[in-house]
Amino acid sequence: MMSMAVFAQDIFYLKNGKIIRGELIRTSENYYILKQNNNLTDSIAKTEVENYFNDKRKELLNKISGYTSTSEPKNEIQEDKKNENDKKLIEKIKNSRNYIGIENDKFFYPWVGLSYERQLDKKGKFGIRVPITLGKYLFGDYSDLAVLRYKKFDNFDTDGPSNFDVLRKGLIAMGGLHFHYYPLRHFSKYFTGIYFNYGSFAYRYNEIIKSVEYVDYSGYPQFITIEKVVVNEILTEGNHISYGILNGFMFPSETRLFFSVALYTGLGHNYTSTTKEIIYFHINGMLKVGLKF
Repeated sequence: MMSMAVFAQDIFYLKNGKIIRGELIRTSENYYILKQNNNLTDSIAKTEVENYFNDKRKELLNKISGYTSTSEPKNEIQEDKKNENDKKLIEKIKNSRNYIGIENDKFFYPWVGLSYERQLDKKGKFGIRVPITLGKYLFGDYSDLAVLRYKKFDNFDTDGPSNFDVLRKGLIAMGGLHFHYYPLRHFSKYFTGIYFNYGSFAYRYNEIIKSVEYVDYSGYPQFITIEKVVVNEILTEGNHISYGILNGFMFPSETRLFFSVALYTGLGHNYTSTTKEIIYFHINGMLKVGLKF
């Protein structure tokens, strides 16, 4: 026992000239942890130690490997716990399977909506997104509705806006189902997929009757065409369907905040009961900002 006690003596020479003897328990990044002869556990900052000696140090440390010091500096313990918690949080964020955010469905038009996205598989390669967009007509703005005209004069024809105009000016609400494929896993970087949207819109309907009248202006008789609007009303039974291919990029982040951009290309259909169907090719842009959890 006396020989073990001798071997257990670690001799520390401090830079201030002081000598400390004790049993080395463990070392950390910034401290030596030791037990002195009075059985109290103490610690010495490595920056204060010039050198130390113990020929049996490794052998003794193997024998007491099960010993756990209870006096490790509090600041170091807290820092270790903080680093561990940060690593767990970053890993949890990387493996997030739910994304919710605010998105602008068109770069050039003021359409703002919400969307929810869910990862479908553990590898993070497939996802499904459900966007919901509310139009300005729903909030009482009828000032800029597109006008569809129905004219009657010997035959029937239509006149009015096309492409986005009807939908953009009178959108009531729209929902969608978008399938995403992420070849790089975990909702990061490039993605592609297909989309389908369905919505409703309002428009102003004018029914116009044309007639030809014979008019004599001071001895100059002539025929003139007169247009008379017999119907002027707002209708809300317009339906919209669009579908196509999407490509986008989600910017990777180690925080819960994220944003992504996407480009949609496909066909759109506008249906009304008063005019012929409007079919058009469209290219739309999307900007999305939100949280992942």
